[in-house]
Amino acid sequence: MTQTAESETKIEQEGTLLSGVRVPFDQSYIAKHKGARYYSVLADVHRYLKPRAYLEVGIRGGHSMALAHCPMIGIDPRFTLDPKFDLEAADRDPPVFLFKMTSDEFFAKNDPLAILGTDCIDFMFLDGMHQSDFLLRDIINSEKFASKNSIIALHDCMPIDIAMTLSRSERLVTPFPVVYPNFWAGDVWRIVPILMKYRPDIKISCMDAHPTGLVLMTNLDSASRVLSDNYEAIVEEMRAMELASIGLSNFAQTIGITSTAHFLGEDNLTTRYSHFAAG
Repeated sequence: MTQTAESETKIEQEGTLLSGVRVPFDQSYIAKHKGARYYSVLADVHRYLKPRAYLEVGIRGGHSMALAHCPMIGIDPRFTLDPKFDLEAADRDPPVFLFKMTSDEFFAKNDPLAILGTDCIDFMFLDGMHQSDFLLRDIINSEKFASKNSIIALHDCMPIDIAMTLSRSERLVTPFPVVYPNFWAGDVWRIVPILMKYRPDIKISCMDAHPTGLVLMTNLDSASRVLSDNYEAIVEEMRAMELASIGLSNFAQTIGITSTAHFLGEDNLTTRYSHFAAG
C-alpha cells in the first residue's frame, strides 16, 4: 500500500510591503462602508444647512459642485465638466467661478472671499490630490477663509483595504489581495490622526459614507497657525505612518466611525450644526 505524503508547501497567508512590514492577508482589508454615498451627505448639507458660499478642490466632472445652491468656486487643474450640470454658463445664477489650476496656485494668487463677495466660506469640500501633504496644505489654506462654524469636508480618508492606499508602483507588485480594484484613496488617511493630535480644538466627525468615507470638520479657527508652523515636521511624521503597521481595524477604532444615518436629514444636520452660518 502506497502512502501519499502530505505536501510540505505552505500557502502564504501574509504579505510584505516594500518597507518590510509583514501583514496577514485577513488584516489587509475591512468590510465595505455601509453608509450612504458621500454625495448624499454633501447634498443634505447644501439642502438643509444652506451655506452662503462654497469652495471645492478637485471638481473633476462637477458632480458634487452641482449640489450647491450658492455662489461657488471650483478648483482643478484637469477638470472636464459634464455639460448636464450647466456649470460653465456665463449667466448662471448662482454664479460659478472655475479655476483650472492646482489648489496651491489658486490660494497663492487669489482671494476667494473677494471672488465670492463674502466674509467667510461656509462650506468647503477638499477632494483633490490624494496625497497627505497636498491635503494638509489644502486644509491650511482653506481654514483661513472659514468662520468658526464653517464646515470643511474631506474625502477618501477612510480606506477599506491596504491596496487602495498604495502608489501605482506599489500596487503593481503588492502581495495583498486587491479587494476593491476600482478605488484609489492614496495616503490621505494620515490626515485624521494628525488633526486629532495637532488640532484637538477642531470637531471632527468621520462617517461610513460609501465608498471611502467622509470627514466633516467644524469649530475652525482662521487665525490658527499650528498646522502651518509645524508643516515640515508634520509631513515627516506622516511619511513614517504606515497603515499596514497600524491595522485597518485599529485605525477605524481610533478615529471613530459614525453611520451616515446620524447625519442625513434636516433634523440631524440642524441639531449637529445648530450654529452653522452664524459667523
